Amino acid sequence: MEGPRPPRRRELAQVAQLHERVFGVTHREEAASEGPVARSRGVRPKRVLIVVEDGRPASHIAMYYDAVSLLGCRVRTASISGVCTAPESRGRGYAGLILDYCLREAEARGTRVLIVSGDRGLYQRAGCRAVGVMHSATARPEHLPQPRRSAHVRRGGPEDESLIRALHSREPVRFYRCADTWAELHAAWRRGWPEAWIVEWCGVPLAYLWVGPLWRPPREPIREVYEYAGSRLAIAEALPGLVRALGLRELVFSFPGWEQELVSLLTERGIQSRPGPLPGTHRLLDLPGLMRDLAPYLAERLPRSIRRDLSFGQSRDRCFFSFREESVELDLGAAAELVLGGPASPATAGQLGEVLAQILPVPFPSPGMNMV
Repeated sequence: MEGPRPPRRRELAQVAQLHERVFGVTHREEAASEGPVARSRGVRPKRVLIVVEDGRPASHIAMYYDAVSLLGCRVRTASISGVCTAPESRGRGYAGLILDYCLREAEARGTRVLIVSGDRGLYQRAGCRAVGVMHSATARPEHLPQPRRSAHVRRGGPEDESLIRALHSREPVRFYRCADTWAELHAAWRRGWPEAWIVEWCGVPLAYLWVGPLWRPPREPIREVYEYAGSRLAIAEALPGLVRALGLRELVFSFPGWEQELVSLLTERGIQSRPGPLPGTHRLLDLPGLMRDLAPYLAERLPRSIRRDLSFGQSRDRCFFSFREESVELDLGAAAELVLGGPASPATAGQLGEVLAQILPVPFPSPGMNMV
C-alpha cells in the first residue's frame, strides 16, 4: 500500500476507470492534480488524493476549497467529492485513511467547516452530522393561484450572466464565487444544465432560479430548484408561471430555515413547507477559528463585556464553550449541531446557554450549485 498521495500523470486514466467501476460514470482527473493543491480547470482549488495497492489506484477522494459569506463574515470551507474504493480493496480502511489525511490538511489550511454530500458511516465516524434546517416545499399546478400580471418568468440567456452574478453577490448568506468559477458554471448552463430562469416584476429583473431534474425519478415531469437569489416576493409570485411554463407535475423548492420570509410568502399562496436538515452532513474543523471569523457577527449581538468572557476551544474530537465560570464540552457531532442548528441540537443551561442562544445557530448556506 502506498499513500495517501496525489495521483501521478500516468495514473489519471486508472483513476477514471476506478470512478467508472464504482459510480458507473466516466470521470477525468486533471493532470494538475499532481500539485499540492490543484486548480480544477483554473477555478475552485482542489486537492486530489489516492491510495495505491499493487501498483493501481485503489481508493480516491477529492477535496474542493471554498469560502462562504455569513452576513458579511468570510468563512473558509471544504467539500469532499468522488469518495470511492475498488470493490476488491474494501474493508482495509483506505477511504478513512485518506479522509483523515484530508481533514488534517484542511485544518492546517485554515478551513473552518467541512461539507459532505453524503451521510454514510465513514463520515459519521469522522464527526460529520446532519445539521441546520432546510425547508422543502412542493409546488403543484392544481394548488397554485394565477400569477399576478406584474410577475413574469422567462428563460435566461447569455445576456443575463452579469445580472445573475449581481443578484447572487447581494445575498447575505452565500458562497463566494470568483469570476472563473462563474465562467465554469455558466459554461455548464449554456450546455443546458441546469436551466436559468429570470423573474421580472413590472418588467424589472429582480431574481433568478436555477432549475434542473430531480435525481429520482429522473424521467417524470418533476424539477428541483438548485439555487435562487433576489427578491423573495418576486420568486414566490413567479412559481406558478414557472411550473406552467415547464409543464411540470411538481416543482421541488428547498431553502434554509432562516428564510422565514419565504415560509410566510409560500404559505400565503397555499404552498406548505416541511423542515429538515441541510443537504448532506457537516463537520466543525476549527471552532475557535470559526468564531474569530464571525467576530463582526458576534459584535452586533453581544456587548463587549459579554464577548470578553466568552471563549471557544477544540481538541481533535472535542469542542469547548465557556462563559465566565460555566463551560460545556461536546463531541464534534453535538458541537456542529449546536453551532449550525438542527433538531438534535443539544441544550445548554445557565448564563452560558443564554449567551449562546443569542448567537447560535449560525445561518449557513445550502451548497446549491457548489455541491460536489
